[in-house]
Amino acid sequence: MAWVDLVRGSVRETHGYASVLTGRDTDAAETLVRAAYATLAEARRQGIEVEAVGRSLRRVVRRRWIEHLAGVPQDRKAHADGFRLLADLPAHVRTIVVLRAVDGMSSARVAREAGISAPDVDRLYAQALAWLGETGDGADREWLRAHLGERPDVPPALLEQLVTEFQVATTGSRPALAVATYAVGVGELDATPPRGETSPHTEPAEESDASDEPAELVVESAEPAAGEPAEPVHGSGAKGWRRIGRRRAQPVAPTTV
Repeated sequence: MAWVDLVRGSVRETHGYASVLTGRDTDAAETLVRAAYATLAEARRQGIEVEAVGRSLRRVVRRRWIEHLAGVPQDRKAHADGFRLLADLPAHVRTIVVLRAVDGMSSARVAREAGISAPDVDRLYAQALAWLGETGDGADREWLRAHLGERPDVPPALLEQLVTEFQVATTGSRPALAVATYAVGVGELDATPPRGETSPHTEPAEESDASDEPAELVVESAEPAAGEPAEPVHGSGAKGWRRIGRRRAQPVAPTTV
């Protein structure tokens, strides 16, 4: 597939997912999206075929956001009274909700991703439901629709940048200077090495997306398939987010290679 077609076919979902995670922080969402496509462009430049492109892009967005949260103090309260959107939740709590309710992960899987304990995941998720005015265990994801808000449009300038900035990187016609401003980790993608080779950068593929879900609520399987190693934990272990209060907030920004 041509790069421009790949970007146009996947950017709306990727941008929407980043917007939900970041609480509609426009700059943060666009930074995460650029990082995801920089990673994808580098994979294509290396001749790596990326399967399940949409899920792979969301994985990069999710991991970069979680890495960012490791340097952000926890907010202890929601930001609005009465009816609330996910954007009104504190960033760490909102992230737990997205991983649980949007990505469809189990508490154990969320704990591995975020670097906190499963009981903390359950506690924060229950707190989020209370803040949002929801009752029950939140097992039915239909409740989430009322709290997503209107899906933001992809800024035309961002789309143009994704097409033009990284297209050169996929051809190898000249040094990928734009990509070099991002921490490109091809291993973050669900990718297949060229010519059947084994690459140390690739990771086990996650299960396929749920086909009966709308784009904004497509979920990933909660657990890896039998026999597959668990994905690496991101964060600082079970105490990762508990130590955040002693650290200064950091902006979501590309990491220089």
